[in-house]
Amino acid sequence: MNDARLNELSKILSHALRHCPEAYNVTMDKSGWVNLDELLNSIRCANKNFSDLSERDVHDALNRGKRARHEIKNKKIRAMYGHSIQIEANSKDIGVPPVFLFHGTPEKNVEKIQTEGLLSMERILVHLFESKSDAIQKAMRKSNHVACFQVDTVRAIGLGVKFYKKEAGLWVATDIDNSALHIIS
Repeated sequence: MNDARLNELSKILSHALRHCPEAYNVTMDKSGWVNLDELLNSIRCANKNFSDLSERDVHDALNRGKRARHEIKNKKIRAMYGHSIQIEANSKDIGVPPVFLFHGTPEKNVEKIQTEGLLSMERILVHLFESKSDAIQKAMRKSNHVACFQVDTVRAIGLGVKFYKKEAGLWVATDIDNSALHIIS
């Protein structure tokens, strides 16, 4: 499968597993897992460009990015983060983050974040990074003019925020009060 088709497949998988499983006629459990064969068949039927879709193609699509966004276990697949639908967080995923994490955002959002805190908005959880540069790079996908907030995780935990480690360098968290934030750029 060529790069363009693998990129398209990755977007389809994210849409199905993060936002709209019902559009693909798949059953998702409370932790976000769906049967891989069920999803493959649905994509094959719905999109003539993927009538020959194989499990190998899915693995190839998932292995393209720098960060793992999906996982496959026991013939089931799920998105690891980025959901706009409610997924039950696994309590074993709750972690103790570094003292500081970072969140990049377009500059136009700064005043609102300083007033209201970091809110998940259309996602279920807030995305945070262990490095300032990763946070800024993520924000640059939406704007060339970005700001970066430093999150005091000790204060945030004291305020009841839950942090979940998703992969190396990436965390997600429940909404974070503005008193645990400091703008650094």
